[in-house]
Amino acid sequence: MEVSLLQEGGGGTKEDEPQFIGVFAGTMLLYMVILLYAVAVMRATLEEKTGRIVEILVSSVRPGTLMLGKILGVGSVGLTQLAVWVAFGIVMLTLGLPALVAARPEMADPAFIAGALPGPGLAALFIALFLGGYFLYAAVYAAVGAMCSTEEEAQQAQFPVVMLLVVPVIFLMPIMENPNSTTAVVASFVPFFTPILMYARAGTGLIPLWQVLASLSLLYGAVLVVAWVAGRIYRVGILMQGKRPTLPELWRWVREA
Repeated sequence: MEVSLLQEGGGGTKEDEPQFIGVFAGTMLLYMVILLYAVAVMRATLEEKTGRIVEILVSSVRPGTLMLGKILGVGSVGLTQLAVWVAFGIVMLTLGLPALVAARPEMADPAFIAGALPGPGLAALFIALFLGGYFLYAAVYAAVGAMCSTEEEAQQAQFPVVMLLVVPVIFLMPIMENPNSTTAVVASFVPFFTPILMYARAGTGLIPLWQVLASLSLLYGAVLVVAWVAGRIYRVGILMQGKRPTLPELWRWVREA
């Protein structure tokens, strides 16, 4: 069984097609909002740690619960902001676009805009990938914030995590042009790459439904594993000050926390 979440079509699109432009814009939006709100979790964690606020909080709340609450709180803000953006876009399309077409028809092509908009299936996939990607990266960033003592340390420690989001963006264009290539299929099953690449594949090509469901299962399974590991690092690191831990020390925290 195969599924096309945007429209019926074959394998990939051209750069000047409305479908390509719409999916590319949605993919970059996913990249930005996941990175923006995951980093917000790290900054909130680091602020509480450096301000010694967390020492008061953990006296009444378990560190794991505190981390989960922080992730859920920032995630709720992210979903609310996305809902505002969507509502604003709908208002612009329903009220502003007709007026623009009537006044300057050469500046807006309704058929082009309609082709760039995602269908219901792709919109639902966007939300599922945003939630999975956000929880995955937010857990990692919470651990990064907990194991650092200064903003400078956090900036250095988050570089490998940022690269996990940058790498799929680097390969985005060729994968959108050939979404059913071996590289595209394999890369979209890597949980850290799934939010970016699976949306691009589903939006620009006809792909098997099992691949969408399998990638989502792997993504949310990785969320559970990463959250468990991050929670153990958070539990130890949130109360520690001084030098940033080494990899062997982090491994000891995971085993002994």
